[in-house]
Amino acid sequence: MQQRLLHIDVAKGISIFLVALFHSQFHYYFLTVIEPMSLVRMPLFFLLSGIFFSYTAAPTTFFWHKFDALLKPYFVVLLSVFVVNYADSNGGGITEFIGIFWGTGDSIVWGPMWFLTHLFALYCFVYLIFRYAHFGALPGYAQFSILACSMALGISTMTVFWYPDVVVFGATIRPPGLPFSLDILPVTAGFFVLGFLFKENLKTFKPSPGLLLLASVVLLVIVWQTDAHIDFNEREFRGATYAVVAAFCGIYVVLCLAWGLAQRKWLRAVPLIFGRASLYILIFHSPILKLTYPFLREHLSALLHPWVIAGMALALCLLIPVAIQRVVIRSNILKLAFVPLRENPLAERLRARPPFLRRKSNVRGS
Repeated sequence: MQQRLLHIDVAKGISIFLVALFHSQFHYYFLTVIEPMSLVRMPLFFLLSGIFFSYTAAPTTFFWHKFDALLKPYFVVLLSVFVVNYADSNGGGITEFIGIFWGTGDSIVWGPMWFLTHLFALYCFVYLIFRYAHFGALPGYAQFSILACSMALGISTMTVFWYPDVVVFGATIRPPGLPFSLDILPVTAGFFVLGFLFKENLKTFKPSPGLLLLASVVLLVIVWQTDAHIDFNEREFRGATYAVVAAFCGIYVVLCLAWGLAQRKWLRAVPLIFGRASLYILIFHSPILKLTYPFLREHLSALLHPWVIAGMALALCLLIPVAIQRVVIRSNILKLAFVPLRENPLAERLRARPPFLRRKSNVRGS
């Protein structure tokens, strides 16, 4: 099974690399190349997330496992940042605190982490429609019709909740979307559910040269001839029809690339590392970029080309999170914050026999 799914991990690595690349200074130097990647970047992430979705677990178990895997590291990291900012008198106000629980990209200090809150909401929503609305029992044409209508409705209403004027007790507030980015759920659920419905095809994926050529041509034509653009975090979905077509074409191209890289050990090594450290890269790459690029530019601008400095900062924002992951997996204490409890031997031991019970047992036996 692991060998079959190498290309999925490689695809995850490519996806998280594109996220870091978009937030790096390369975005400004190569705007016309990197900006169109928005058509593929997040749709691919949501589709890949759907591959391993299952709704067989009981509700309490399912919701807890998703909270443990996604929201636990989110709250641990952002509440820790809040405490540090508060202690340094560099922010840490009530707006930042509330923003953590609102959970959108514009309400938190480390913006890319909005993906974790939304993915949690997405898992819960799809679980409910499959388990209780019996979406999986519908015929295929009905499923795809509902998904198409959901995506169309979501695209057309994407900006309705984006900084609206809301009057609360006589005061006007402008919230950045709905909590956990629920306002984009009809669109992201479309990509996620398609990943689930086609999971067997994706797990056993093999490229078709003809389809690869067609998808590449269509993607390039849309990029060159239209203003199609997708940015879920900023609620942008321009040229909706073209954008959706480009997203699926781009996803196919990336899957073909991932499959090709997965066939050679030396080619897949780096994207596999990134794919398996995607949580840590997602969490830490943005603050690392904000720290390293100005530092490197200040000290190396007289010696190196700006592109080289941008490349060094990009490399660091990918490699440092990988190093953080290596430290975490070697520490059962740190695992409590970042790794699901069921994968932590320390948590399992504590849950099976808490220390106070062990001491009590020893006293009785003496």
